[in-house]
Amino acid sequence: MYKFTTSFLLLILCMHIISCGTKKPVFDPNTTKTDYISFGTGGGFTGKVNRYYLSDSGDIFVASDSMFTKIANVSTEMTNQIFKNYTVLGLDKMILNDPGNKYYFIERNIGGEKQILTWGKNPLDNTNISTYFDILMKPVKDKNVK
Repeated sequence: MYKFTTSFLLLILCMHIISCGTKKPVFDPNTTKTDYISFGTGGGFTGKVNRYYLSDSGDIFVASDSMFTKIANVSTEMTNQIFKNYTVLGLDKMILNDPGNKYYFIERNIGGEKQILTWGKNPLDNTNISTYFDILMKPVKDKNVK
């Protein structure tokens, strides 16, 4: 009986030590201090929204309910280029709020400042937006995430 009790207490102690270990914080757009670009689609028959996040460290997360799961990583060079191109293409100066039944969106959050571009109702005048969106979606499509 003494041996069983000792083993049981050691097991509980080990489980406690393991559970107290430091864990890498999970991405949460509501609390993160890092810059990110969110993008995705929504609407249609079901009204479902597919939302992805590209952090400034190159991690891509998918939002599901209130959970954020890392699905891919983009190289540092590519990530820096994506964030830079947002400004180079003039997207930071645009106002685009034209959602349709099925819509697309890009949301940039830099230093806590948000800008959202939404389209789908009418054809885009500026094709840079759809090209930029396709570049954001490429790693997601490569992982076959829906």
